[in-house]
Amino acid sequence: MQGSRSHGGGNSGSAQSANSWSCRENFPATAELFCYCGIPAPVKTSRTPKNNGRRFCSCENFKVNRSCRFFVWVDPPLEGATLEEESKENSEIQAGCHEELMKIQAAKHDAIREIDAMKYEALLQVERENTAKKYEALLKDEIDKCKTLLLKLKLALLGSWVFFIFVFSMY
Repeated sequence: MQGSRSHGGGNSGSAQSANSWSCRENFPATAELFCYCGIPAPVKTSRTPKNNGRRFCSCENFKVNRSCRFFVWVDPPLEGATLEEESKENSEIQAGCHEELMKIQAAKHDAIREIDAMKYEALLQVERENTAKKYEALLKDEIDKCKTLLLKLKLALLGSWVFFIFVFSMY
């Protein structure tokens, strides 16, 4: 189980062996490492497909000042079978996530359709209410006209009776 420390691209075999050490012997999990800049190099976790989950230490200034190329693996390299198992497990997790995502998207689509149907029904209800109000106003106008006409007819009837009484009273 070897951790490797590199100063950049391809080290030769002898240079690499001079810069290699056993992780368990020299760097216990609680030891603090310092990079070539002299600042602490915290333990980080790789998220790359090839080394997913492996822990390493590197310079905090790497993105700012690329001259310090301190890097060391804290964990031993993953074995081929472990990589395949993790890859298979990741694929299964991704498939499960994809399946859940499809279910969620289907539920979202159904919810949107239901909301659209409710909006349409609400618009129809508002339209029905507006139509009912229009008819109510028209009927009220017609009722008022009928009341006015009825009053006129009553007055005409009363006038005709007064006229008949007046005419017959003269004879």
